[in-house]
Amino acid sequence: MSAERLLEDERYRLMIERLPAGVLVHGHDGAILFANSAAARIAGVRTSAELVHRSIGDFLPPPFLKSLRNGLLGGDTLPERVRERLTRADGAVIDVEVSEIPYLSGGILCVQLSVTDARAAIEAEGAIALAESRMRELAERIPGVLWTADVDGRITSCTGGLGFAGDRRSWVGAPFEELFGG
Repeated sequence: MSAERLLEDERYRLMIERLPAGVLVHGHDGAILFANSAAARIAGVRTSAELVHRSIGDFLPPPFLKSLRNGLLGGDTLPERVRERLTRADGAVIDVEVSEIPYLSGGILCVQLSVTDARAAIEAEGAIALAESRMRELAERIPGVLWTADVDGRITSCTGGLGFAGDRRSWVGAPFEELFGG
């Protein structure tokens, strides 16, 4: 191998190693060929070397791997990112987001998986949903009308108005000026 190719390979390895997302490369047989330190952290092992030669099936559920394999054989790819459950080395199961890129390496079909811990995102989504629910409940109880509009002045949502006589749903999509005068 040429010195230029070695330098290029080393730069690529360093770039992948420093990514905040876990990167795992496995062969068609499921054996992990490469993992970066973020993948090790997500999988619950100390070093990426502890992942190499293990089966990707030790961490991701069989139905997911079957759909991945079927998709690859059919020429399909996963959606950009999917939520999945990953079993860590200690047996704990966590939510992750996974994306995959199939490629040929030396004539062998390999799959590069990008894995990110989704627990914080799921917690944030839950907090947002709770806050939205509480806000909606509060808005429905106020004695006035609470509305939002887009940049063009069209009503995008309308709520509230205890005792308000009128169909607020008909307001959505209407220009504010049309409803209330300029």
